[in-house]
Amino acid sequence: MSPTIIMDSGMTQRRTDLDQVAERARETPKQRFLSATEVARLIDFLLWTDEGAITNTVVSMNAGGFA
Repeated sequence: MSPTIIMDSGMTQRRTDLDQVAERARETPKQRFLSATEVARLIDFLLWTDEGAITNTVVSMNAGGFA
């Protein structure tokens, strides 16, 4: 897993430059960063639903940042 900024995480919420983080989020194609729920859903899929079919792969979650 390689997520970008998770907007509702404690680490992000404790930052002192949230205005700059919000500005950067508006520059992404989806105009937002990831939520913890989105990351958790992918982890759930990879651990339980997928049953190990996806291996040796880095999944980049970047809210369309590199689209």
